[in-house]
Amino acid sequence: MEETLEILQENLAQALLDTAYMVVISAIIGVVLGTLIALLLYLTENRLFKPNRVVNTIVGFIVNAIRSLPFLILMVVLIPVAQLLLGDPYTPTGGAISLSIAAVPFPGFNIEAGTR
Repeated sequence: MEETLEILQENLAQALLDTAYMVVISAIIGVVLGTLIALLLYLTENRLFKPNRVVNTIVGFIVNAIRSLPFLILMVVLIPVAQLLLGDPYTPTGGAISLSIAAVPFPGFNIEAGTR
């Protein structure tokens, strides 16, 4: 029991900082890119602007596909992407990349649905 408490005292603060880092980075990227995707979906669907059915269908399909994948499966699928970008996907930045990709469709879908 004492060994467990010792490990917690040594590692808990860094683990909390790493978690906060991943959440903040992925939230910022998710909101910014999600808003851009929502704008793209809105502009390509709305008749007042330049409707483009092909772009709207492709982007809508990608958003719905990512939203429908369970998060843990998506994280495992994105390990090679983080490996390619960083070299080591098992770091807080590697986790932030996967979280960001998983977070982008949610604000995109919600904002676009709210404009209907």
